[in-house]
Amino acid sequence: MASKFTGTREYASWHAMRQRCNNPHATYYEYYGGRGIRVCNHWAKFANFLKDMGERPIGKTLDRFPDRNGNYEPRNCRWATWREQAFNRRRRVDVRGFRFKPGHRKKPWQAIIAVGKRQYSLGCFRTRLEAHQAYLKAEKELR
Repeated sequence: MASKFTGTREYASWHAMRQRCNNPHATYYEYYGGRGIRVCNHWAKFANFLKDMGERPIGKTLDRFPDRNGNYEPRNCRWATWREQAFNRRRRVDVRGFRFKPGHRKKPWQAIIAVGKRQYSLGCFRTRLEAHQAYLKAEKELR
């Protein structure tokens, strides 16, 4: 069944999900399979995935929800926009929220926020706390 669906958005999502979880050489394996996130046995067949998830709406991609740390399975997946997914991300404060820039003596802490696939600088700050507060303020405004 999968062969006639190979070029579809649904098949691309299914294939990418399986690569992230099962292929140690895949780009994002460390964030998925490397953390123990698995694809349920039922979804080993594309036909089952398509039956459970339905057609992928334009502008949406596969998202693990409500448990962002859970496995890919029917009760924990949805089609979601990039904006919806931005609020369903793991909190990685030192990576996503702010970072230390040792070359900047007066304001070495840069606050950063990610929306969809893009990162935005919120400015540089004197202390880690100030950078973190700027991040939290921006995150609150996005909700």
